Amino acid sequence: MFDKEKTSSAGDVHNEAFVATVGQSSPTSIRVELTPSSAGVEDLFRCVCAASDDLLKIVGALNGIWGLFADEHRGTIDLELRPELNAEARDFVVDFVKSRLTALRVTETMAQVGKEPEPSEVLEVSSGPTGGQIHNWCYRALVRFTPGNGTFTLRVMPVSPEGACGHGSRLRSFVYDLAADMERETEVRRAGWRISVDGPNAQILVDASPCPDQVEAAKQFVIAVVSEHHLS
Repeated sequence: MFDKEKTSSAGDVHNEAFVATVGQSSPTSIRVELTPSSAGVEDLFRCVCAASDDLLKIVGALNGIWGLFADEHRGTIDLELRPELNAEARDFVVDFVKSRLTALRVTETMAQVGKEPEPSEVLEVSSGPTGGQIHNWCYRALVRFTPGNGTFTLRVMPVSPEGACGHGSRLRSFVYDLAADMERETEVRRAGWRISVDGPNAQILVDASPCPDQVEAAKQFVIAVVSEHHLS
């Protein structure tokens, strides 16, 4: 948790399902701390899942944010900012996050998901040996791992949703081509995990459940894919 007195632009957001404290925990990070209106681990889990799912849309819409890291157990969400953002831009992102959380309807969001998501963690990936100096200017990716079923979900998002790269057919084409490359590499490695594609949601799933002893290898494989394609 962060010290509210040392956090710039900190402030409480009151939602029907939770109270959120939002502020900059560092010059390049915004932290959201959620407290559900009703006590209970499941309520906290639901709030963080709904809020992180909604804030993922910001990651795709605002070029100033490069990553989102959610901890459903502690009730925190960290948004990582690009270091070149000035103070005014950082304050804008904080205010934008507050407005999203204020308008969020947790029950509706969870209903759209269709089922309660399993506990998961978001993986941080650096872009290749260049130390992050090379970027894929069309797409970026967010990787989420669900320990309960041994699945890694790689979600591809256009850097500019309104641009040509954000067009549905072009995005799906990139996702299918990337999945095909991953499938070929999996065969070369003779790995036991399975690759599947969720085209409409621009997601690639790496299912390591058939080979529980290869989960760590699958994780490194997914990280390598994101890094080599400069999707971080």
